[in-house]
Amino acid sequence: ADRHGRAPGPGGQLHRREGNAAAALHQFQLAASLEPHQAHYRQAAASAYEEAGQVEEALVELRAALSIDPGQARWYQQLADLCQKMGRLEEARGAAQRAAELDPQQASYLRHCGILSQLLGRPGDAIGELKSALSLDPQDHQAAYHLGQAHGALGDWEEAQRQQRRALELYPTETIYGLSLAQALISLERPR
Repeated sequence: ADRHGRAPGPGGQLHRREGNAAAALHQFQLAASLEPHQAHYRQAAASAYEEAGQVEEALVELRAALSIDPGQARWYQQLADLCQKMGRLEEARGAAQRAAELDPQQASYLRHCGILSQLLGRPGDAIGELKSALSLDPQDHQAAYHLGQAHGALGDWEEAQRQQRRALELYPTETIYGLSLAQALISLERPR
């Protein structure tokens, strides 16, 4: 317990809600040391490290949590986000893929796989993943936008234009969607 009589794990959550990242991190570290078999304390420490901008430490804690409980799709998604922030795109892609395997009905995991495939220069893979995401959530404007980008990367400007238009219709205030649609339309007009 801390000086206020709070248990380490719940105390960490309270400190986090109060905006005291350092105290939250300390509480989660204490909870993880007292109960090392409790994966959720390691994951909470990873989140606290991430909030404090200590990405390497967050990765260590998150990997420890996943070694204890490897069935948590959202933790793999968190790992994918952390790896992407660090520029470790292949590792991020693997973690996002694992999240999608663990929870195949979560469109956002498939969308993240598609975005990472596109960043890795694999637009063909991205197209399949983004289409799967859209089949689960037809209102996912981000998936439609990235699907349009992937088609554009392969020179399929007609489909790129369709997907960019779809993204813009789903989220009309997103400026980048309008710009991407204009790019696709201009590319369609160019002589081949």
